[in-house]
Amino acid sequence: MQDATNRWDFLTGLELVCRVKLSARDREFFGHVQEAWTQMVRSVVKAFRGGVSAWAMLSWERTLGRKLREMGRLFVEHVVNRIEPEDERELPQHERQVLDGLKERHGVCWSVQTLRKVVAAVDELSTPQRQEAQVERLLGWLRVAEKSSGRHTPVLSVGRDGILLPIRARDKYQEGSTATVAVYDRHQKRLGTIDLGQMPESGQAALSQALTRLLTDVLTRWDGLTPKLNDVTDGGHHPTEYFETVLSLMPDPRRPGKTLPWEWIVDDDHACQDITLLAEALFGSGRAAFAWAKKQRQVLKTKEGGVFRVLHSAGALRTTRGLVGSAEDYFRGDRYLRDRAVKMNYAAAFRRGLPIGSGVTEAGCKTLFTQRFKQPGMKWTVTGGQPILNLRTISLSRVWSAVRDRAWQSYEIPQPLTHTAKPKIKSQKPRKLAV
Repeated sequence: MQDATNRWDFLTGLELVCRVKLSARDREFFGHVQEAWTQMVRSVVKAFRGGVSAWAMLSWERTLGRKLREMGRLFVEHVVNRIEPEDERELPQHERQVLDGLKERHGVCWSVQTLRKVVAAVDELSTPQRQEAQVERLLGWLRVAEKSSGRHTPVLSVGRDGILLPIRARDKYQEGSTATVAVYDRHQKRLGTIDLGQMPESGQAALSQALTRLLTDVLTRWDGLTPKLNDVTDGGHHPTEYFETVLSLMPDPRRPGKTLPWEWIVDDDHACQDITLLAEALFGSGRAAFAWAKKQRQVLKTKEGGVFRVLHSAGALRTTRGLVGSAEDYFRGDRYLRDRAVKMNYAAAFRRGLPIGSGVTEAGCKTLFTQRFKQPGMKWTVTGGQPILNLRTISLSRVWSAVRDRAWQSYEIPQPLTHTAKPKIKSQKPRKLAV
């Protein structure tokens, strides 16, 4: 951490600074900073040429470090703080866009390597402050939801999903993971969403830990009416494992010895896709398949036990008509619906004001990963992509300003070192021995 904060490139900009247009006064301020830096460097070079002691060079090194941090902090506070929260989602998508913006608007010429060092250093300073800012944002949304009018109880909804990413030195794509935490008011209106993301890793342990800490802190600090707790996923391996091993066993902070009533719902979009598989297997591609699938999707969402009605209709048609399309598709869709039928009571969930779709999480995959990590020709390393992903989660969660302020408060400029004069040791001449 200390090494990262000592770098001048970290202190003179962020990945978003290219979006800030400097006024003439700002350019003059930046010019003074650069001039002061140049004078200090020249002084050090002159001292080197003239020959100085090791103690003097150590003093120079510490003074330079302190001055760099002071000038960098002033520049960042003077310029970067002008970024408005409502513009946080307009992130530049490519390194070249960032570098061109820095050069055009600020006259700052950086290499790709320098930009990556800046991003890594900003991530190192900002990420420790992210969770607290996200917790505060969720608590604020819960307060607004509690005061809203309507017949439903506010909902805290969680979602998880994965997306395949191109990773260097690996033949196959690897699965990155994202998680979302959303708050819905009494009118089933979504007030906001917190995003989390993780580059490909075995078991998705880091994402699970971050999501668990976030939910635990929010539910522990929330002092209002307990919201309905809802988990909407596609029923994949990792989301299922997380619900069974973490959410279903999460302790209730208000009732010792009890667990929180998390409810798992398989999202309706994936269920409807499997109904389409059944329709094409029964009727083939055409109007008949489209009409049957449309009717069964309506039954699935609006009728009690809708998934069982769909399965009964599909089974009856298979017995009387046989299969026109692929038998493999039919049994794949039938198996998906049967295995998760208990989690598909959408009519009851809708009456209780619970979300039944994972569109929020799917959108998180698109904004976090697809727009930045899956451009033509891109390949990533896990260590290189994670800092960018962390900063995108901060910005897309609408907590950039809060994280920035917390980072400045935690960043302390070291006080000037006071050097005490070294005590002079008098050399003693050897005594002459009397002969």
